[in-house]
Amino acid sequence: MTTGQADSALWTSARIAARKLISAHDQLPDGRADRERRFATWNVSEPMGEGSLHTLVALGLFAEAREAETGPGKTAGSRIADVRLSVLAARIERWPKYELLAGLPEPIGSGTDEVLKNVVTVLIRSGEEQAALALERFSRVARAVLVALQDRQPHDPTCGEVVAGL
Repeated sequence: MTTGQADSALWTSARIAARKLISAHDQLPDGRADRERRFATWNVSEPMGEGSLHTLVALGLFAEAREAETGPGKTAGSRIADVRLSVLAARIERWPKYELLAGLPEPIGSGTDEVLKNVVTVLIRSGEEQAALALERFSRVARAVLVALQDRQPHDPTCGEVVAGL
């Protein structure tokens, strides 16, 4: 498998896992309602807010798993499953956002996924104050989602453990 094919498989796994993590958060009391309130307060449509959140979480998973050890039997899915939620939350919140874009395959998927990736990419690369504010807000929501999922576990769970509990 070429590097491009491996990155494409990793991105696909990251997108799927991000959707499942957000879905797990939806099952918590007020999980989705809290996000809807935040998006409404920021005058962000729910589809754009949810899509941007999913994309940001997927970018964090992709970046973290891309740096993970690869070895015999390590598939894209297993690398994503091994990412700890605390590590993912820290990467999304504290790391320079442009690092989330490193190695991202082009094109990354279907129309909607590509549009959402482009929206987040523009927010990251823009340097504009409003874009930085929006990106910071989405990062805080992503962190809140991941921390809420962590708090439901007796230890620092991996993405795979949270997704397996669905």
